[in-house]
Amino acid sequence: MKKLYLSIFLVSSIITATSQTKSFNLLLKAGINVSHYDLPKQYSTNGRSIINKGNMQNFQVGFLASIPLLKILALQSGVSINGKGGKIEVSKPYDYFWESLNTRSIYFEIPINLIYTQHITKSLKFVAGGGPYLSVGIGGKNNYFGTTGDLTGYPFSGNKTITYGRQTDKFEGTYSRLTAIDFGLNAITAFEYKKCQIYFNYGFGLQDVKPKGVPMNMGKNRTLTFGMGYTLR
Repeated sequence: MKKLYLSIFLVSSIITATSQTKSFNLLLKAGINVSHYDLPKQYSTNGRSIINKGNMQNFQVGFLASIPLLKILALQSGVSINGKGGKIEVSKPYDYFWESLNTRSIYFEIPINLIYTQHITKSLKFVAGGGPYLSVGIGGKNNYFGTTGDLTGYPFSGNKTITYGRQTDKFEGTYSRLTAIDFGLNAITAFEYKKCQIYFNYGFGLQDVKPKGVPMNMGKNRTLTFGMGYTLR
């Protein structure tokens, strides 16, 4: 929670500094995320092997403030609520175990981007850029189902609210507890017509989502966003 408060303080400082600049722009945005966990398909641990990986749909909402640096360059930052996650199927054939996990994790995210803007026409602009981001986990759901036991197999299913931080001694289920901090790089492409924008963002996570206390890798976030934005000023 302290990390979340620190993140909010940092963003507030950025917005306050930006508000002192007469020519700053404020962009509201919302989009659909398509995300997955980056793990080798043949990765295995404790006899469990990943037999399939898939994408998970989620959402993104937020706002960004831009401070002009040059005529075609700007420094951009703000906050967003960013949904990530993925689908994983795990098998342990010698124990007749199979499990499918559908994870939707939610993060409070702060990007810092360098943005390049080029006019195509008087009203239409091409926008590109990118930079680092820092995310703090705040929620989400992990749905799972599978079979375990002998040759007959015993089905199981359930869902858990995702929590963040160090793994406790009690087993909480794979992907039901994730690392509290995620960080990585964003790449952005957009087309802006007057005050409206269509954007594409790719988030390349650099942090494995496994929390401390978990021996196995759980993957890094990969998130593609298709969204729309509106410039308030």
